[in-house]
Amino acid sequence: METHVKIVAILNLILSGMMLLAGLIIFVVLVSGGLLSGDKTAIAVTSGLGVFFAILFLVLSIPAIVGAIGTLKYKNWGRILLIIVGILNLPGFPVGTALGAYTLWVLFQKESELLFTDGKS
Repeated sequence: METHVKIVAILNLILSGMMLLAGLIIFVVLVSGGLLSGDKTAIAVTSGLGVFFAILFLVLSIPAIVGAIGTLKYKNWGRILLIIVGILNLPGFPVGTALGAYTLWVLFQKESELLFTDGKS
């Protein structure tokens, strides 16, 4: 089960990294689009939206990154945080649903719980 715990943590890191990258791309595209138009209203609107989405994706990614790092170090708080992230990922069909279900399945196993309470936490 130790391998599954590591896989869950790494997959959550990868998905969170992809979310951060998507947020950055959305930010750059929206801000650039506004600047290229030359219209002051378009610049204000697209820049505001770009900042909003960049912050949104950042805020959504941070708990998964922190939880995954904690889980890789077998910290119980990391396990709990990834359980919460796994629940929140479930509506994100198809990738979020698959990762959320796998995360919950792995982290609710008795063998996994023992990894976090067996002197490694």
